[in-house]
Amino acid sequence: MVCSRAMAMRRVLAIAVALSACGDNLGAPGPDGIFANPADVFLEIGETAELAAHYGGNFAPDDIVWTTSDPAIVQVAGSGEMATVTAVKAGSATVTASGRGLANTVNVTVAPAHLVRIAIMPVQPTLAAGTTTNVTVLGTFSDDTTADVTAMVTWTSDRPNIATVADGVITGLIVGEAEITATLDGLFSTTRVVVSAAKLLTIDVTPDATSVALGLVVQFTATGHFTDQATQDLTNQVTWASSMTNIVTISNTAPTKGKATSVATGTSTISATSGTIVGMTDLTVSAAQLVSIAISPQASSIARLVNQPFTATGTFTDATTSDVTAAVT
Repeated sequence: MVCSRAMAMRRVLAIAVALSACGDNLGAPGPDGIFANPADVFLEIGETAELAAHYGGNFAPDDIVWTTSDPAIVQVAGSGEMATVTAVKAGSATVTASGRGLANTVNVTVAPAHLVRIAIMPVQPTLAAGTTTNVTVLGTFSDDTTADVTAMVTWTSDRPNIATVADGVITGLIVGEAEITATLDGLFSTTRVVVSAAKLLTIDVTPDATSVALGLVVQFTATGHFTDQATQDLTNQVTWASSMTNIVTISNTAPTKGKATSVATGTSTISATSGTIVGMTDLTVSAAQLVSIAISPQASSIARLVNQPFTATGTFTDATTSDVTAAVT
C-alpha cells in the first residue's frame, strides 16, 4: 500500500480491494464484490481526498452510495464511482461504499493541522527610548486557520543594546534600529524595530501649592521627566500661563520666564505646557504683609519736660505704606 502525504489540498487514492458478499473482509476481487483500496487514509484537518469504487464484474457503479461514520470528523460527498472526503477535525472515522447489498469501508485518520508559517504583528513597530510596546505572533496552520502563538515562540534581538524582547514585549533602550526574530517549530518571522528619541512624559512645576503675600513674586521651575528616565530643566522651553491673570501674572519672556507676580488676593493655577504635556500647581496670594517700619522724625532733641510726638510708618509687600503709629509698641 502506498499512501501519499503531500500537502496538496486534494489527492487521488486508487481503490482496489475486493469485498466478499458479506462486506466485512478483504478477499480477492470477485464478480460480486466492490473494489476499494487502500484500507487506511491519513489526512490533516482541512485536507481532502478523492475515493473511487466499482463493482467486480460488469456492474455499473452508478448506484454506489458513500457514507461516513462521523461527519464531525470526516465528511463525504459524491455518489457512484467517485467520492470526496474532507477532514474536519482530529480523530478517526470510517467511510463506507455500499450498493447491491455489498459494502466496504476505508479507515480515515485525521491529524491536527500543522503550523505552516508565523508572522510578527504589527510590522516594524516604533517606540521611544525608555518605553515598551507589545507585539504578537500569528500562526497560520495547514487548514488555513490562525491562532495567537506569541507565548510559544522563542525571541531574539540582533542588537540588544538598542532593543530587547521577551514574551512579546519590546523595550527600547537607545535611539537606533534592531531586528526582532520569533522562532517556532523551525519557522521564523522577523521585523524591524525603530527606537526614537525619548519622549516627554510629565512636567513637574515647583514650588508646589505655595502661597505668597500680595505684591511679592515667585519664580517657578518646570522639570521634564522623559521615557528613558532622564530629567531636564524646561523652565525656558515651556509656555507659562496663569488661570487668573487678575490675581497672578506670569512671564513668558526670557530671562524672567516662569516668574509670577501677585496682583490681588486669591488663588490662581499656574501651568507649564510643552506640546500635549502640561504640568500645573496653585499659587495663593494672601494679604500684603508688613516688611518695614520707619520712625519720624529720625533725629530729635527736645527741651526738658517738652513732649515730642513720633510717627511710625509701615511699608508693605505690595509697596504701599500706612501709618501704624497706633499699632506699634
